[in-house]
Amino acid sequence: MKRTILFLCSFFLISNSCFASSFYVTNRFDNRVLKVDTETNNVSIFAEDGLVSGPISLMFSDDRESLFVSNGFSGSIVEFDIDTGIGQTYASGFRPPHDMVFDASGYLYVSQPGLPGIARVSPDGTSTPFISGSGLVEPVGMVRDSSGNFLIANGLGGNVLKFDSDGNFVEVYLSGLSRPGFLMFDDENNLYVSDRSALEVIKYDDNKSVLKTFTAGLSDPLGIGLDEAGILYVADRTNNYIAKFNASGALVGTITSSLFNGPGVILFESDPVIPAVPEPATMLLLSSGCFFLLKRWKR
Repeated sequence: MKRTILFLCSFFLISNSCFASSFYVTNRFDNRVLKVDTETNNVSIFAEDGLVSGPISLMFSDDRESLFVSNGFSGSIVEFDIDTGIGQTYASGFRPPHDMVFDASGYLYVSQPGLPGIARVSPDGTSTPFISGSGLVEPVGMVRDSSGNFLIANGLGGNVLKFDSDGNFVEVYLSGLSRPGFLMFDDENNLYVSDRSALEVIKYDDNKSVLKTFTAGLSDPLGIGLDEAGILYVADRTNNYIAKFNASGALVGTITSSLFNGPGVILFESDPVIPAVPEPATMLLLSSGCFFLLKRWKR
C-alpha cells in the first residue's frame, strides 16, 4: 500500500509542480553543446571542442547524472558528467551516430544513416548491429513507444518505420513524408515529426491522424521539444534560432543567440529517459525536489 500511495503522490507532483526551465541543444558547426534557460532565453556553453565533434543528438543516462552526445564528425558517442561537464568517450566506430534511446536494461540504441542501420550498445560500450534492411535507407530520429517498439524516421525513405523490441520489422507506421528528421512523443501519446524538406513539424494522434502542422518561420526544422506549458520548441539550423509555437500552431517567438551555429537536437532537463510502462517504485528525486518517473517513453 505504501508503494501505491507514493506512486500516486509522485505522479501528482510531476503533473503539477515539476516544470522544466531549461534544455540542452547541439550546435553542429562549432563543436558545442549549449544550454538554454527558457525563462530568460539565456544561452550558455555546456561542452565544447575536445570530445565534441559535430554533435548531432543528446540523451540522458537513466540516473540523469550523465549526458550522452553523438558526434557526427568523429563517429563517436561521448558521456559527459552533468555537474562537472567532464567527458569521456563511451563508444566509437559509428557511421555516423545520430539519435539515441535507452532501454530498461541500460542498453543504448543508436541510429546510423550512413550504414544504414541501428546499433545496440551494451553498458560496457560494446556495439553490435541490431536493425538493418526492411526498407531502412536513412535512419535519423528514433523514439520508443510505451510498449517498447521502435519508431524510426527514415529520412530519404519519406516514412516512419516501426520495429518491435527485438528489432523485427512491424509496419510502415507513417508514409507520405518528404524527409522526416526527428521524433517526439508528448504525454498524451501524440507523435511529433520534424520534416526538413517539407519545412514543417507534424503532430499525429495515436491513430496516425494529423492533428496540427507547425510551419511559420521554419527553413530547416530539426530537433523538437515541449515545455511544461505545451510550447513546442523547434531548432532551425538554417535560420540559426529556436522557434516557439503554441498548441494552436502559431509562432509565438524565437530564441536567438550569438552562440548559435547550427542548432540541432533539443533535450529538455525533464525529458523521460526509459520508454516503458511506469512502475510504482521506479522514481528519481531530482535536485529541484520533484519526483520523476524513469520508466516512461522518450520524447
